[in-house]
Amino acid sequence: MFLFDRLTGKPLFPIEERPVPKSGTPGEEASPTQPFPTLPPALVPQQITEKDLWGPTPKDLEACREVFKSLRNEGIFTPPSVQGSLIVPGNIGGLQWGGVVFDPATRLLIAPVNRTPAVIRLIPAADFRAARKAHPERETSEQKGAPYAMSREWFESGTNTPCTAPPWGELVAVSPDTGKIEWRVPLGGLGPDPRHTIAGSPNLGGPAITSGLVFIGASLDHYIRAFETAHGREVWKAELPASAQATPLIFTSPGGRQMVAIAAGGHDGGGRKLDSKLVVFALPDK
Repeated sequence: MFLFDRLTGKPLFPIEERPVPKSGTPGEEASPTQPFPTLPPALVPQQITEKDLWGPTPKDLEACREVFKSLRNEGIFTPPSVQGSLIVPGNIGGLQWGGVVFDPATRLLIAPVNRTPAVIRLIPAADFRAARKAHPERETSEQKGAPYAMSREWFESGTNTPCTAPPWGELVAVSPDTGKIEWRVPLGGLGPDPRHTIAGSPNLGGPAITSGLVFIGASLDHYIRAFETAHGREVWKAELPASAQATPLIFTSPGGRQMVAIAAGGHDGGGRKLDSKLVVFALPDK
């Protein structure tokens, strides 16, 4: 996360150019360095080692180890490769597209993040159709005019369980004044049994704040939640018809009541429920 002064456009904290992995793909030359902020610290892990691997069963863990050993893995900015590269953070972040909110009362930036690495492979263009047919579980895309197609998938075991330990998604609060992470909490839950979910779900969707609370859906489970902006304590949640891959809207009704609306459309893939509901909650009167 890079923090800049909105008036001057200058970074709030020093930025360093650091060496990053080279591309091994013929004809491709990656930049030898990339900019890194000195503060705040990385919101999610920037490299995965074998000790970070996880599985709900010994069989899952062993499957993760076998895939891990086959991949190029040099941390953040590891280029995609024909061999297969472990991309950390994965293609939905780190800090994901839902964005951040700023609470002026606590002077905290609050961001939803993902901690789920991805595997990206380059495929010679001539092999594109055969690769897509051989691996329907992967998202395989042709890159027109390029010598390579690509495929991507989550770094998971054969039972569609992430190969890194939970939480797989969090809310993180950063102070733009000090550059420190003030709190972090798991966001949502994930698991085949809704009565025994694992804290911290991959998430897509943004937060919204009002009156010292941050509201967010985003996770794979079917809930919208409210957290205290000061400390990250979850204070409320409500079940939705499907998961909410959306940002809540906070507004005031004609009668003066504050309301929170969110679109519950669901997350695609994995047999998850899809819907098209708009759900609105009335906040308690002060």
